[in-house]
Amino acid sequence: MTQIDWQPLFPGYADENLYVAGRAFARGRLIAGAAWRDYFRDCRTWNDFTARIAACNGFFAVILKTGHGVMMAADRVRTLPLFYTSDGQWAGTHALALREKTAASQYDPHAVREFFAVGHVTGPRTLIRTIKPVEAGQTVHILDGRIEVRDYFQYLHGQPEQMGEEERHRRMDAMLEEVFNRLLAHANGRTIVLPLSGGYDSRLLAFMMKASGYRDVFCFTYGREDNYDAVQSRRVARHLGLPIHFVNSTQTPHKAIYHSEWLEKLDAHGFNLTAIPNMQDMPALLRLKQEGRIPDNALLISGHSGDFVSGRHLDNLRPASDGLTRREIAENILRLQYSIFPPDKRDKERYASHIDALLPHKDSDASDLYEHWVWRERQAKFLVNSMRVFEVLGHDWHLPLWDNAFMDFFLTLPKNWRKNQRLYREHIHAMHPELDFPPNNITRHGWMNDIRFKRYAYKDWWRALQLMARFRDIHPPNRRFIHKLNLARFYPYARYLKGDGA
Repeated sequence: MTQIDWQPLFPGYADENLYVAGRAFARGRLIAGAAWRDYFRDCRTWNDFTARIAACNGFFAVILKTGHGVMMAADRVRTLPLFYTSDGQWAGTHALALREKTAASQYDPHAVREFFAVGHVTGPRTLIRTIKPVEAGQTVHILDGRIEVRDYFQYLHGQPEQMGEEERHRRMDAMLEEVFNRLLAHANGRTIVLPLSGGYDSRLLAFMMKASGYRDVFCFTYGREDNYDAVQSRRVARHLGLPIHFVNSTQTPHKAIYHSEWLEKLDAHGFNLTAIPNMQDMPALLRLKQEGRIPDNALLISGHSGDFVSGRHLDNLRPASDGLTRREIAENILRLQYSIFPPDKRDKERYASHIDALLPHKDSDASDLYEHWVWRERQAKFLVNSMRVFEVLGHDWHLPLWDNAFMDFFLTLPKNWRKNQRLYREHIHAMHPELDFPPNNITRHGWMNDIRFKRYAYKDWWRALQLMARFRDIHPPNRRFIHKLNLARFYPYARYLKGDGA
C-alpha cells in the first residue's frame, strides 16, 4: 500500500485515509477543514473521485486512500504540489522528502539541463527519475504498484459563444461578481492584503475590492520612489480611497534576506526538484510584517494570472498563424521559454520532441496548443509557485483570477476578443474611465542599478559565470542576467548533467 508523507504549510485536513490541503467551493458551499471528510464520504472509485474533483472550484491538493487504491488530485492550476514515486510506494507534498524515502534516486540529466534552460522542469517529471508530479488538472490512481493518470481539465478553448458587445460586458460583470463573492466568503472578515502594480490584473483586483464594499483592505507596492508601477499603484489606491503603503526597495536589505533562513525555508518548500522558487514579493512583505502592518491572519491575494487567461500570450507565436505545425509550435516554445541558459542544437532537437509529446492531441489551432503548454508548464510550475512565499511567511492566500468561472468565461470567448486582451482591457478601463494611464516616461535606470541585483553576493556572480562557461552561453551581462543569477544557488545540481556525475 502507498505510504503518505504529508507536510503541507497550507491549512487543510488529515486523517488516516484522507489528506487535503486547501479549500474549494462545491455543492454551493465552501469546503475546508473537516468538511472535506464529508465531501469524500462514500467515495470509492477513481471515476467517482475524479468527478468530485472536477466539481471543485478552488485551490487544493488531495490524497484519498480507499480499498480501491490511493487517489491523488491537483486543482486546475496545481497551486499546491503533490508528488509520488514511480513504484507507487510513496506519495506526499514534498519531492525532497520523497527522495530520502526511495532507494533509487538517480537524477535525470535531461531534466537537469532543462531546469537550467527554463527555470523549471516540464512534463510529468522532476529532476529525479523516480519522483513524479501530479500535474495541473489531473488525478492519479495508484493500485498495487500500477499508476494511472487522467486529465479532468485541459486548458483548451471551446466553441465560442456568439453575442453582442454589450451582452459580453454584462456577462463579464456577472462573472466578476461571482468570483469576488467567493473571495469575500473565504476572507470572512479578515484583512485582505493586495500587492498593487501598474498592470491590469492588480488594478482589476483593486477596482473589485472597492466595488465590493469590503472594509478591511490593505494595499502595498514597492520598488524605487520613481518606479512607474509604484507611482501608478499609489494613484489607483488613492483614487479609490484604499489604504496603501509604499516599501522603498532602496532601503530594504535585499542581500541579508537573500542569504537568510527565509530563503532557505522558501527553497525547502518551493523548489521541490521542479522549479526556482519565485521570491519577488518576499523583501517587501517581510518589511511590512516586521513593521506590524499586516495582521497574522491576513489573507493575501494576487493578480496571477489574468493577463494570460485574457489572451496576452496570443501574439507570442512567430509567424502569427493558426496553421503552425506542432514542430513549429515546439520551436516557438524553445525560443520563448528555453532562454536562461539556452540548449545547444542537439538538446534543442531532444526538447522539441519532448514538447511535442506534451501538446494535446486534439483538433485545436496553434495558439490553443501553445496556451495549453504555457498553462500546465510555465503558469502552474513557476508563476503560481510564488504562493510559497506567502505560506513561508505564515499567510493564507487566494487567486481570484484563477477561479474556475474566470477561466471558463475566457475559454469560451472568441479569439478576436482575446487578441490584445481586447475585452479584458476595455472592461477594466470602463470601470474607472476617469483614471488615465500615461506612457511610462519616468526615468529609467541602467540594468546594473536594478535593485534586485543588490541581493547577490560575489559567490552568486561567480557561479553564474561558471554556468555560462559550462553551457557555452557567453554574452555580455544585461537585465536578463538576473535569471542566471537566480539559478546560481542551484549550481550544485549541474554536476548531475550527463557526463558530470549523472
